[in-house]
Amino acid sequence: MTDNNTQNNLNLQQTVRFFETLLRASADGIVITDTANNIVFVNDTFCKYFSSKRHDVIETNLFIWLAKLGHNAKDIWKRLETHINEHGIAKDVEFEMKTGDMLRYFSVNSSLLDKIDIEEAGLIISIWRDDTERRMAEKALKQAHDELEMRVKERTAQLSNTNIELEIEINERKRAEEALQAERDNLERIFVAMIDGVYIVDKKYDIRYLNPVLEKEFGPNDGRKCYQYFHDRTDACPWCRNKDVFAGKTVRWEWYSPKNDRTYDLIDTPLMNPDGTIYKLEMFRDITERKKAEKDLEEAIIKAQNEKNKSESIIAALGDAISIQDTDFKVLYQNKIHQEIAGDQKGRFCYREYEHRDNICDGCPVNRSFRDGKIHNEERSIIKDGQRLYFDIKSSPLRDSTGKIIAGIEIGRDVTERKQEQAKLKDTKNYLDTIIKSSYDSIFVVDEEGRFEFGNEAFINMMGYPENEIVGHSFMKLIHPDYHDFILKRWDEVQRGEGKPYEVDIVRKDGTVRSLSVSHKDMEVGGKRKYCVIAKDITERKNAEDLLKRSEENYRTLVETIPDYVMRYDRQYHHIFANSRTLRANNMTAREFIGKTHQELGFDPLLSYRWEKAIDKVFETGQPQVEVFEWEDASGATLSLEWRVYPEYTPNGNIETLVGISRDITERKRAEKERMQLLAREHEARAEAEATRKLDQMKSMFLASTSHELRTPLNSIIGFTSLMLDGISGELNPEQKEQLGIVHSSGKHLLALINDIIDLSQMEAGRKNVEVSEFNLGEVVEEAFSLLNIILKEKKLELKVNVGDILMKSDRRRLLQCFMNLLGNAIKYTEKGSVEIIAKLIDNNVEISVIDTGIGIKSEDIPKLFGPFVRLQSPLTSKTSGTGLGLYLVKKLATDFLGGDVDVKSEYGKGSTFTLHVPVELERNRKAIYSRHGFH
Repeated sequence: MTDNNTQNNLNLQQTVRFFETLLRASADGIVITDTANNIVFVNDTFCKYFSSKRHDVIETNLFIWLAKLGHNAKDIWKRLETHINEHGIAKDVEFEMKTGDMLRYFSVNSSLLDKIDIEEAGLIISIWRDDTERRMAEKALKQAHDELEMRVKERTAQLSNTNIELEIEINERKRAEEALQAERDNLERIFVAMIDGVYIVDKKYDIRYLNPVLEKEFGPNDGRKCYQYFHDRTDACPWCRNKDVFAGKTVRWEWYSPKNDRTYDLIDTPLMNPDGTIYKLEMFRDITERKKAEKDLEEAIIKAQNEKNKSESIIAALGDAISIQDTDFKVLYQNKIHQEIAGDQKGRFCYREYEHRDNICDGCPVNRSFRDGKIHNEERSIIKDGQRLYFDIKSSPLRDSTGKIIAGIEIGRDVTERKQEQAKLKDTKNYLDTIIKSSYDSIFVVDEEGRFEFGNEAFINMMGYPENEIVGHSFMKLIHPDYHDFILKRWDEVQRGEGKPYEVDIVRKDGTVRSLSVSHKDMEVGGKRKYCVIAKDITERKNAEDLLKRSEENYRTLVETIPDYVMRYDRQYHHIFANSRTLRANNMTAREFIGKTHQELGFDPLLSYRWEKAIDKVFETGQPQVEVFEWEDASGATLSLEWRVYPEYTPNGNIETLVGISRDITERKRAEKERMQLLAREHEARAEAEATRKLDQMKSMFLASTSHELRTPLNSIIGFTSLMLDGISGELNPEQKEQLGIVHSSGKHLLALINDIIDLSQMEAGRKNVEVSEFNLGEVVEEAFSLLNIILKEKKLELKVNVGDILMKSDRRRLLQCFMNLLGNAIKYTEKGSVEIIAKLIDNNVEISVIDTGIGIKSEDIPKLFGPFVRLQSPLTSKTSGTGLGLYLVKKLATDFLGGDVDVKSEYGKGSTFTLHVPVELERNRKAIYSRHGFH
């Protein structure tokens, strides 16, 4: 008997797997719903319709997905459900659903499962078929049919007289044959006279008829198959429509022929022969020019639109206020600037809106343009936002194609700024006079004879002469005797317009000498030539240059004494300087070294090439360059040198020369080599650690994937054993019931273990997201209590709850998961006494403590608690089931997802206290948690 039950169970499981596989593999969407319209089974095809996964759809309400189909989908389903309950099966209904940019069509057939011997009453199975392609094909077929019908009607009208004659003479065979031949001749003449191409082909692709139009385009019919004749192919065309035509359909399509670079509109229609065979009649209409015209039209429309947009852009970019009035002075058009200034006045009379008059304004420029057809200007001012604005108004007549004036254009340019500038011009002159007088540079004016006419205050102070002792005197009075000849030569150049800035020494009235930098600018005042001279006192700069010269001498001493090799180069790679260390290292004199390139000095060609490329890059970019190389000096010693090349700038900002400094880094290279060896060993150690981490992550991903595949059949095992234990499949004897109960209990235990592994592996693989929502902590505690209440009552434990009204913003599901594990452990390992729950709000954090009077934990075991698969040995361990993952999951969830932590205090034999610390608002720490743990 036991063997028979086992075999029956195996057969049942095999049948269940068979039908589940069959339903899941169906090309149609299949859904089974209970009496509350909750989805109890769904296959992958249905989920694809809504771009969802099965685990997102299962156990959800069907109306959630029906709502995506349309506003009346729910009502249609209600009527369908009523019909099913009355008749056991419903007629097909159709739904529409928009997916992306496409509208899709579905037909749904539903029936009660209990009508086909399924145990649970009220289950409805629905089969969803995607009819989109069928509907689209029907639509295209109807359109082709309508077009064909129209063509047939047109052709029938042309041949109606012939058909009447044939019907009258049908009884006379000979006359009928003659009439038929005449008709065939007429048709052939029609085909010959047609501007469209016509050919007839049989099922074997042999061409039966070809009219002259096609022969002209593609050549004479020489017995080739149609695919050889038209397409130069050796086999039938994959796009050929013959199959549809020989099935009795008329097909219309377009074809481009690369042989003659033409495009055709093709109509393929079946041609019934007297013997019952069917040929295909295909009509070619050349639409190349039409397609080209359509393309040209599209381009013309785009060009016209672009021109319109361009004109509007030009008007918008002008910056002037533009309006158009008709001959009654009614505003027809305003651009944006005009509207911003005057408001929207389109359709209103301008004189009423702008000047609040009952008739046109006196001196209106538009009115004058209407009278004489010319352009007129006028200046106006208005008050806007408390500020007076000035406008330069220009009016112009607008004429039609006959030259008649039909409107006037008025363009207003805001000249307020110009007016204001004119008002400021006077002040500006005074301002410039003040600048000249207060300038630190000496500014003076001389006439063509070189006599002073004006000097600013800085000039008077610099010379030390009062103004009356300078004005009217020659500038040579102030020039140092050593510069007399030089200045006279410069003065001749200035009068010829060739004068350039120069430097000169002058003698003050007190006898002191000052150095000046002088520049001239000639100008014409009152028809006479004058010269404006700006003189800058550069005495301090000249003194600084002397100091610089001495500094350069000191610099040369420094360069000659430093231990580095110092060189300077021009753009042609020539050495223009080398310090003594460089010359000694190469065993050369300055005469032998200076003026030569690296290659001319006999250096290694490859090294010379590298050095020249670096020099080029500094000249191109202005950025210093560094080269490290091995070099053998004149003594035969091999050195490691670091060569740095820097740009040298002239006063005008140009790079004319470079300086190169080579430093002996032989010892440093040796030290770096040792350091790199240490780094390589460290890198190898890190790589090994990273490989170990990746292997661990791959293990977690494998566990998550495998566990997910295990959970699906386990759910079926648990579900069907539950149904069998409830007697749905018939009464069981005690032995069967006991054994099936063991299967059911073991399945639930295994499912709990797999769920823990899935959660753990997905967390370690970084595949879980934080889902933040707002909730009350008391509701979470209440939900956990309701789920574990039965176990509390069985063990007769007292539950104490002290949780205030705490509003949180966190991941509710994971907080509940942590709390359920802590509370479940407390109940599991407490035989008598109580379990207490206390929640406290401390600053921005919540402390949730679960306190029990259970067996407690030894102090040496506490560090092991939060490891994976850890179960401590105790008298209750053998009596209680578990995976050893509960506390490990609590720790991972608290730290990786909830932004907190968990700790424990315990006394062996007296009880334990587990405390969960989490922030009230997780959103503030969310990015930090993601970044820390690599979640997405």
